[in-house]
Amino acid sequence: MEAKMKFIALIFLLFSSSLTYAETYLASKHEFKMDDSSYTKSQHHITIGKSIMFSDIKAFGEIGVGEDLNNGTKLGSGLTYEYLKFGFSRTILNNLYIKAEFESKLRNYEGKDSNEIQIKTKYTF
Repeated sequence: MEAKMKFIALIFLLFSSSLTYAETYLASKHEFKMDDSSYTKSQHHITIGKSIMFSDIKAFGEIGVGEDLNNGTKLGSGLTYEYLKFGFSRTILNNLYIKAEFESKLRNYEGKDSNEIQIKTKYTF
């Protein structure tokens, strides 16, 4: 629990900072899940985010809400959860782009969280 409070405090500091190279944004994300070719459910998120440039590293954080909808469930009548996402991106030697992010869906109705870490790289020629 103490780790969650420290994380929330860090996110709050990220959002409340007014650095010169910072931007605040509103974002949405929509995921449609399928098994083989059958649609099973969708997930919808709306977040407020902040990105900050530190030298050549771009850090970002987002906080918001999400909703799980099973097939046939109307928007607004699904199961809701808190949504957190943060990470950084950087270009190294003008050719290698790296992005790392942590995403958490705090599903209180299930009694467990759904977390994932993604690391993306892209090398341009």
